[in-house]
Amino acid sequence: MERKENVMERKFSVLKGRKHFSNASFKSDDFMLKPLSDANAADFSQVSGYVIGIVYGGIVKTKVAGKALMFRSNSIFFFDKDTSVESFKVSKACKGYIINFSDSFIDNVIVNVKDHMSVFMRLGREVGFTITDEDAYRLQGLAAMLSEAIETEQYAYNDKIITSLFTACFYMLVSIVDSYTQEQPQEFGSRSRELLQQFTQMLGQECGSERSVEYYARRLNITPKYLSIICRKHMNRNASKVIDEAVVRKAKQMLMQSGLSIAEVAEKLNFVSQSFFGKYFKQRVGMSPSRYKAQIF
Repeated sequence: MERKENVMERKFSVLKGRKHFSNASFKSDDFMLKPLSDANAADFSQVSGYVIGIVYGGIVKTKVAGKALMFRSNSIFFFDKDTSVESFKVSKACKGYIINFSDSFIDNVIVNVKDHMSVFMRLGREVGFTITDEDAYRLQGLAAMLSEAIETEQYAYNDKIITSLFTACFYMLVSIVDSYTQEQPQEFGSRSRELLQQFTQMLGQECGSERSVEYYARRLNITPKYLSIICRKHMNRNASKVIDEAVVRKAKQMLMQSGLSIAEVAEKLNFVSQSFFGKYFKQRVGMSPSRYKAQIF
């Protein structure tokens, strides 16, 4: 209760923070940022990937997979790449941003595998929720800085500034979601939820050496089939797919380190050979590790 009282003393006012809002809009093949006041349903099909909406004022009304949803001030909403957005309308007083990014974009942002899985697991379960005034104020500041960085082009390292600010937004979002889930034990405290959280924690630490569903199921004292059932329930994919995604993300992060050769990455990820690693990577990414590394550098 003490934390909530302190938050209310520092209540965030959209009118006071109006000067922080930018009209900058940006779109590439992998990333889009746009003020909510300019957004419409067509925007959600422009970049294939994930959408994070941050609402600071006004109302957002949308229809997703036949279900009508409404988001008011100080709320976050999340649509994954399989979400069908049928309509999207905002009130005249609506303030905030939508950030739409692809898998390719997030692959080039340095985010810990465990943290990446954790936030998408939780956001994928919860379409939207209200955040505190304090969290809204902090997230709004980061989003405004990201918008201003996108609008600015004269800096030599502007791309790195943008990805760094996005990373900061991402971790602020992780912190907010963690806080929210702790305050909602009835939603996230089920046995299957606890097992999934344990699985993702283990995977974040051990995906570099272990890639079998059987290994993680054994560690959790459940059957491989039940682990896949849990993953499908909460993440819309089976356990094998979840493991593959974690391994590939780990591999991409290691390939981004210019000091590591492909052979060294294969060894660190416990593949029997560079050739086997290359086949595994190409099958799941669509290109060889050498080609992926060449694109980065």
